[in-house]
Amino acid sequence: MAVSIFLFHSTPYSFIFMLIYINIYVLLLILQTIPVNPKPFLKNLTGKHVIVKLKWGMEYKGYLVSVDSYMNLQVNF
Repeated sequence: MAVSIFLFHSTPYSFIFMLIYINIYVLLLILQTIPVNPKPFLKNLTGKHVIVKLKWGMEYKGYLVSVDSYMNLQVNF
């Protein structure tokens, strides 16, 4: 992992800007690696507009009505 450090003009705030840049970069790396449990994630999508793409390429667009324990989805068009 490489971290780029940009040198700013020598102002009192340059060190603070550098720390903010590094902290945001580290936060983004952490957020990318947090696993999400799919069942609660799908339950939270109930009632919202979704696009379901099957592994062989077909897409279904509609509102997610329900999800069961086998991850079957009911979508209204």
